[in-house]
Amino acid sequence: GINAEYGGSKRMQAKGAWKGRTAGGCFNHPSWRFNPRFLLKVRHKRDVNIKISQTEDNHIGFYILKGNDNGKIPLVDPPVISKSGFKSKKSLAIPATLDKGINYVIMPCTFEPRKEGEFIISSDYGKGSLEVVPPEKHLVFEAEWLGKSAGGCKNHKTFKNNPQFHVFVEEETEATGIVNVDDSEFKDYLGFYVVKSEDEKDLQVISSKNIVAKCNFEDSMQGAATFSLSPGHYTILPCTYKPSSEAKFSFFLFTEKEVKAIMEDKTEKIEQQVKGAQGELVSEKQAHLRTIEDLKKMGDKYHTAKQEIEDLRDKIEKLKNTQANLATTATTASTPTTSAVDPELVKILQAQLVNLLGLLKANAKKANAPEWKEERQKISDFIEDLNAGLLVEVPDSEKLLIWQEAKTPEGKVYYYNI
Repeated sequence: GINAEYGGSKRMQAKGAWKGRTAGGCFNHPSWRFNPRFLLKVRHKRDVNIKISQTEDNHIGFYILKGNDNGKIPLVDPPVISKSGFKSKKSLAIPATLDKGINYVIMPCTFEPRKEGEFIISSDYGKGSLEVVPPEKHLVFEAEWLGKSAGGCKNHKTFKNNPQFHVFVEEETEATGIVNVDDSEFKDYLGFYVVKSEDEKDLQVISSKNIVAKCNFEDSMQGAATFSLSPGHYTILPCTYKPSSEAKFSFFLFTEKEVKAIMEDKTEKIEQQVKGAQGELVSEKQAHLRTIEDLKKMGDKYHTAKQEIEDLRDKIEKLKNTQANLATTATTASTPTTSAVDPELVKILQAQLVNLLGLLKANAKKANAPEWKEERQKISDFIEDLNAGLLVEVPDSEKLLIWQEAKTPEGKVYYYNI
């Protein structure tokens, strides 16, 4: 918690702490909005020194912002009057000229988020007041654009596949929404739509007349907008500008009045998806087993096995995306749901890929031919990535060893997993 202390005629000071979410970091991070803030007012125009002290060894500093009578500031592009810079010191101070009638908001913070500790903010001028600013009410949603759920903006028909969040507003309120991707390598632009809706069901279409707010697609790290919400249901749809841009993201909704998050029960939908995915993969397994037998009978040629491997790669990637999408959806369900795709089907597909590699090696005219060496390395890397990225647990005793061989008495060679 944060406790303010009021000084006498010589100085003012307030104690606080960065803890948990309130350790929000500097303006480089969207979480800065969770930092403790203090409203400073003076009775006369005066040159003062404002100082911050800490108990830890964090890189600390503070911003002096302009707020309203209650100490509230805009959460998008707040007006900065001055700032201290950040240093790893027990205390630091800067001079400032303060004037009567202006609401100064002091925001102490660490340079990086999640750096906890206690602090004291103080002024060497005591004729005024230094009070804690109550934090905004907020909701935080976390999800991921992955595979099918990376639907892009509403210019694309796949937009409805994006993760959607539902809220209910009882009293009219001002709000600020922020979508954030904490990945400096991410290249697409971020944005979101806030849509007036009848209930908590996911949107299939967006009518322009129902869009109450949207964020321009201008930044690849975060998108923010401020808007008003009247009573009713709303659907929030964060998205990237282009489809297929994958990333984990957070959406923050700050409001003056209480807003409720509504979690749709998606258990039945997930169970249907799991059942459908399992049925589809069983069919794929049977088809590929037949293909392998046919290739063995034909005395397969290099290019035929290579084509089959490419097809199987696609099937396994599809499985990975299906599992990831189901796992993401399951985290938003209000009741427990079934597990994702059967791990045995995963191992069957992996084993098929190894069998095809065996065929490819056995039929290559020269094992050291450049095209074979390149293909072998590419497929080996692919299987390593596959084993590292699957969402199912495969015991170490069952991990694939790509070139493990077994010979029968008849001299036939098989490639297998152990």
